[in-house]
Amino acid sequence: MQAIQRHYLEAGADIIKTQHVQLECDFDARLRLENHVHALNVAGAQIARQVADEFEASHPGRHFFVAGSMGPTNRTASMSQGCETVLLRGPSPSISCRVYYEQARGLVEGGVDILLVETVSTR
Repeated sequence: MQAIQRHYLEAGADIIKTQHVQLECDFDARLRLENHVHALNVAGAQIARQVADEFEASHPGRHFFVAGSMGPTNRTASMSQGCETVLLRGPSPSISCRVYYEQARGLVEGGVDILLVETVSTR
């Protein structure tokens, strides 16, 4: 993970992102990791932050940012066309807020500069 982030910085990137996209409680419940979502997001952010800080120390005058990758959840962001399949069901606002809040809290605590919401599906 750290090697990939270093390669991006060496290639000229000013921003690297955490290397987990779907690390949120709804997805991780299927893996039985839902009680570890916060800690995993903190750790992922800390790893990327360490890489950025080390690279910045060896490149005076440059500043590097860390983006915390968020999304997608296992639900669509729009009204579904059917409810036979769990993955087709739309989220309730409270579920979406809880899922994204928990992930964002861990990423910010771990040291990200930016929250990057990726791949939000509407179908």
